[in-house]
Amino acid sequence: MKRRLYLRMEASARSLNYLLGWLIAGTRGGPNRARIIETLKQSPLNINQLAVALKISYKTAKEHCDILEKNHIVTTLALKGGITTYALSQTMRENYLTFEKLVGKIDERSNGRKTSQTLVANELELREIKIGF
Repeated sequence: MKRRLYLRMEASARSLNYLLGWLIAGTRGGPNRARIIETLKQSPLNINQLAVALKISYKTAKEHCDILEKNHIVTTLALKGGITTYALSQTMRENYLTFEKLVGKIDERSNGRKTSQTLVANELELREIKIGF
């Protein structure tokens, strides 16, 4: 049985910095979550569009979006035809700089390579980085 990872806390209950640190640097799926946040910053997308843009499976994209939604990082928008589109939440849009700083710290520790590629390439190293803990 696959263990599902959900952090049951409101963004207002704990600092957004801690929450993002845990979601991005503190878990195995962090690199993909960071890539999803970066992609959704540009425009809202549905799961299929995200999966294609990030070259990951539909199931992987859906699971990460569910985790991000439960933690109030992304929100869903219902469109015509029952299509669910994901976008950054208002809180995340207002505090996007916090995310960029976190990714910058991770990037610095990974020798300054491109953020998304660094996050994916150094997934094991990220588990050892403790930012905001």
